[in-house]
Amino acid sequence: MSYGGSFHEASVDDVKRLGTTLAYIILLIPYWLVYFQMSTTFQAQGLHMRAVLNETLPYNVFMAPSAWLTLCDQVFIIFLIPLLNLIVYPYLDKRNIKTSPMCRIMVGMIVSLLAVLSAALVEHFRLQEWQNGNSVIQIISNTSYNASSLPILWQIPQYCLMGTAEVFAGVAGLEYAYSCAPRSFQGIIMGLYSALEGMGSLLGIALVQLAVSLRLDWITNENQFNQGHLDYFYYLLAVIEGLVIIILGTVIYVRLEPPEQDSQLEETLGSSALHSEYYNEETRSEVVTHQ
Repeated sequence: MSYGGSFHEASVDDVKRLGTTLAYIILLIPYWLVYFQMSTTFQAQGLHMRAVLNETLPYNVFMAPSAWLTLCDQVFIIFLIPLLNLIVYPYLDKRNIKTSPMCRIMVGMIVSLLAVLSAALVEHFRLQEWQNGNSVIQIISNTSYNASSLPILWQIPQYCLMGTAEVFAGVAGLEYAYSCAPRSFQGIIMGLYSALEGMGSLLGIALVQLAVSLRLDWITNENQFNQGHLDYFYYLLAVIEGLVIIILGTVIYVRLEPPEQDSQLEETLGSSALHSEYYNEETRSEVVTHQ
């Protein structure tokens, strides 16, 4: 309004803050790209690893389904959230060591990078075992798989690392988006945050299709799965996330992180829409007084 526009400065500032917050949470897309590998390529990798835990038992052989390993992710989340909130973060606060959401996001993305590198190493050794002739034919859900003799339990570290990454990046990202967004746009930013999670999954599909179109043969069909190189795909994900980590680290270093909203001011004046009404009423009352 001061510059002749039809919107109050508070509303304009809220829109600017929304755009800045959205720009920062977009950097989380590579993290979600890696996160959704737990329900896609991690599962495919597990199906081609030895699911029998003890080959010496002649009867009632127990096979560990690959989907069960996602419990490692959930167990780490359940364990780490109370540990961090009740012990680690209060301990750091007492020593004036602030753990901002952006720093926690950075830590989570680094751990996520380690998870995908762990998956790449497992895939390397899995293929090596299969190429050396150490393979098994196993039937899972009435489907036969030509699997490597490498035990499926080798996947546990990558699931545990993804659970750790989710505690840092996933939780801190949600906190950052909610706390930095203007009150009148908090619902919108939460919806956009959830939409960006889906964008990570769509980007993963796009990368697979790109690899297929370029005839890279990294991810092949079931009959030729062991002729592919899923580890190369994991290395590509690691490079993408590594680049974003460098960008995010640069942003934190030069202190481009937008300031959090003034909660006391928000409590006093309410949402930005009420700001406009407040100032409009004040302006009209001043005009009537002068008249």
